[in-house]
Amino acid sequence: MRFFIKTFGCQMNVSDSNTLQELLIDRGGTPADEPSMADLLIVNTCSVREKAERTAKNKIKEYGSIKKKNAALWVVGCMSQRVGESLRREIPSVTAVIGAMDMEYIHTQIDTLLETVESANTVSGKGRSYGECSAFIPVMRGCNNYCSYCIVPYVRGDEHSLSVEEILNDIQKKVARGVREITLLGQNVNSYGTEKTTFAELLRRVNDVPGIDRIRFTTSHPKDISDELISAVASLSKVAKHIHLPVQSGADAVLKRMNRKYTRAMYLETIDKIRRACSPIDITTDVMVGFPGESESDFADTLSLFSDVGYTTAFMFAYSPRTGTPAVDFPEQVPEKVKKERLQELISLQTEITKGKYAAMKGKTVEALITYKSSRGWIGQDMGAKRVFIQSTDDLYGKMIRGTVSETTGMTLVISEYTRIS
Repeated sequence: MRFFIKTFGCQMNVSDSNTLQELLIDRGGTPADEPSMADLLIVNTCSVREKAERTAKNKIKEYGSIKKKNAALWVVGCMSQRVGESLRREIPSVTAVIGAMDMEYIHTQIDTLLETVESANTVSGKGRSYGECSAFIPVMRGCNNYCSYCIVPYVRGDEHSLSVEEILNDIQKKVARGVREITLLGQNVNSYGTEKTTFAELLRRVNDVPGIDRIRFTTSHPKDISDELISAVASLSKVAKHIHLPVQSGADAVLKRMNRKYTRAMYLETIDKIRRACSPIDITTDVMVGFPGESESDFADTLSLFSDVGYTTAFMFAYSPRTGTPAVDFPEQVPEKVKKERLQELISLQTEITKGKYAAMKGKTVEALITYKSSRGWIGQDMGAKRVFIQSTDDLYGKMIRGTVSETTGMTLVISEYTRIS
């Protein structure tokens, strides 16, 4: 059986797709180079924006038209959860619809699902080993925050944490396959908690796992950043000095309508705590412009917050209405033209801030894990959130290196001379 997976959306979707790939390979499947060659096509979908759903549906229809006779077409993820079996009525070539909530239990369902896939009963035995050096590890699923613009709680369900034992076991399996960097995932990862373990304590447990060189986590909600967590990031040797802290808006009135449960002052106080405890550190964010009711003054507050914080990078979007969320019915919807103008102004500001952050690294020594080979050279990430480039004939994939930044090109640290440290 050959399979092909197309993934849209967030890191949690990437993690779910990786889990599907592992399960299929463990059952003797092999990845296909092209969708037209596959016995099983899988599209992992996103619902965070209407455009994301349209893009996924177009891809599903495309796969349905080119797939081999008797090949299976599965649609999984958030859009599947939201629209359910109606998707099969809309696109008859779809053979299975698997919601985002079901992905937590996919290991118990995979064999039944595979019974409908042509040639699935002819494969068996151990799968091949993996060459990945970086992997995503879900530590919790669902969300209880119900931000007024967000569809996630409706498609991924209530927040619940996985057990420490399950998480550590998953990490150890990844290490055995060559993984050296793991990213702990959750819709609101820093609200992780079991009866005995906070997220900060989980970081300490993961930091003790042999074979792991670097630990990252995403996404954090500002209301749940604790002093204990900040201390863990500052003190644990393997934890990246990087916190992704979505702000969404710099204006209190907008934050209240978004149901974000913090104010601008509270957010800035958290930033100050992080930087006093751990310096240097990269802080990155998500932000949305053009939320219903956002005035010119509100937008100016977002611009000034970006100038005050000085993010290393930011994911910047214009508000996109999502059916099923409260914000879609809010009055004072901002015109598309205004949203685009505000977004471009914010992007221009952040681009200059990012360039300055990178330029300040010239001449400094960094440690980086190399995770990708491009046509020009090797690419990785420093101990924070900055991209690193090395042009070398050495095989550096999965290697930790130390080098001095010789130049910066916009948003890349270029290292000319380096030493391997592991």
